[in-house]
Amino acid sequence: MRDLVFEFGTELVGIQINNKRIQFCKLQGGYYSYSPIEGLKLSVSGILKEFPDLKDKTKEVMRRIAMKRFKKHIEGLKKESDIQEYLKKDLAKHGYKLKYVKRPGFRRKRVKWLGFFDSKMFQDILALGILGYFGLAFYSMFRKQTVKDTFAQIKEWYNNLDMEGEDE
Repeated sequence: MRDLVFEFGTELVGIQINNKRIQFCKLQGGYYSYSPIEGLKLSVSGILKEFPDLKDKTKEVMRRIAMKRFKKHIEGLKKESDIQEYLKKDLAKHGYKLKYVKRPGFRRKRVKWLGFFDSKMFQDILALGILGYFGLAFYSMFRKQTVKDTFAQIKEWYNNLDMEGEDE
């Protein structure tokens, strides 16, 4: 069993994975109660974004088919960790950020989004003690490359950003 907490703007959404059974809730204060996927309000635009072939159906039929397809996809995944990764990637596309992960018997784990400040490059620049252009110039000298190459490296790194979970 795993509990995932996602942040979307200012609201927190909880997802509980128990084997192949997934339940959802909206966290408000200290109160929350989980409900199965049938309790979710699925928007027509969200369903059509995931399943464009359903545009000719009525709203209720779209909801039932979308839920059926979601359940079938979840049943095809082997482990809870696979389900967790699927949900993390799928919800990230819609603007949800994974904030916490909790497994039974363990404390909850805060998920950090790796950014520039966690990178080796930033730590090297900080170690030199100078930020901005001079920091990049010194970093370039330190790495024996031009400032232009350093900017290209930063741009390439930025384009390949990925979210990863880490212990707090």
